[in-house]
Amino acid sequence: ILNRCNDAILCSLGRKILPSLTAVKNYHERFWLRLLPSDDILEYCQDLGYDEKKIMCQRGPFTVELNTEHILLSHAKILLTKESGSTGGYPEKAEAAKKCGIRMITLVRPKEEGFSLDEIKKLLERNSKN
Repeated sequence: ILNRCNDAILCSLGRKILPSLTAVKNYHERFWLRLLPSDDILEYCQDLGYDEKKIMCQRGPFTVELNTEHILLSHAKILLTKESGSTGGYPEKAEAAKKCGIRMITLVRPKEEGFSLDEIKKLLERNSKN
């Protein structure tokens, strides 16, 4: 999807995905990154070829208003984020994207295999009765 357009992208996926995103065409010009601050983050981004003027190092929580400001600052037409729930500010990002009329692409975590908490409780209850 990202290689089928030339739109500016505001990315809040985090540091780990940055090497993979260099495969996106014209990533140097198109990506604005919102990352957690760290001692080496700017150097890391520069080493990967990202534009240091398009890196926002901030710690959340981010309100709808602050997300909106970041979208407007970046002139983004796409917000690239992950499914982070309410603790990760996902609803505020979605509202800001809607308010600004931009597309939001959400990476969803793969469904985990195993038992749910309720299933484990039932298994424990069954085993305690035996």
